[in-house]
Amino acid sequence: MSEAARIADQLRRAFDGEAWHGDSVFEILQGIRAAQAAARPIKNGHTIWELLLHIAAWDGAVLRRMGGVADVRYDWQWLNRLMAAISLIRGVGLALGSILAIAAALTVANVVRLALESRKDELWMIHCQIPQKIDD
Repeated sequence: MSEAARIADQLRRAFDGEAWHGDSVFEILQGIRAAQAAARPIKNGHTIWELLLHIAAWDGAVLRRMGGVADVRYDWQWLNRLMAAISLIRGVGLALGSILAIAAALTVANVVRLALESRKDELWMIHCQIPQKIDD
């Protein structure tokens, strides 16, 4: 194995595989959602997403500058489409959740209205039996 191939293999493992330094980037990111990756919990600090872009850019720069390594392509357009699709799915989920919440509220309101309507005669009799307050 050439030195270039060995370095390329180590870089690949750092992202996805048995990295020499411990957990790979993909293992560390398991369970992280897009909103978490885009969050900036530390003022003026970098987001997880920004750090990943930085890592990927330098990984690609190293591989491009090394001779004897097959061309590596980072499909940023694909990643951007994936992020847009995730945002769209979240929006659709939010819209469906809102529709279901409104439907539930309307259902409860109609059940209460129907219950009162079915007992209208009883409520009228109770109302008639309550003594009216006489003003002095």
